[in-house]
Amino acid sequence: MATLKGKRTMIFAGAAAVLPAADVILEILTIVLATPEIGAVIPAEFYPYYALLVALGTAIMRVLTSTPVGRDD
Repeated sequence: MATLKGKRTMIFAGAAAVLPAADVILEILTIVLATPEIGAVIPAEFYPYYALLVALGTAIMRVLTSTPVGRDD
């Protein structure tokens, strides 16, 4: 547990947010996919890959940055 010091709260918050976030995302995607103009931008079969790309990109960017979240200095 000592190796997680300073990270436990973020891990807990992230894990706790997964299910509610998935529920909201599914609802939004239902609305977006029903709109032909928006749904045509990314074919439906590529949505899982797109979501994975965004998640990995965000994680990589967070590792590469040296400033705290929300700070610009």
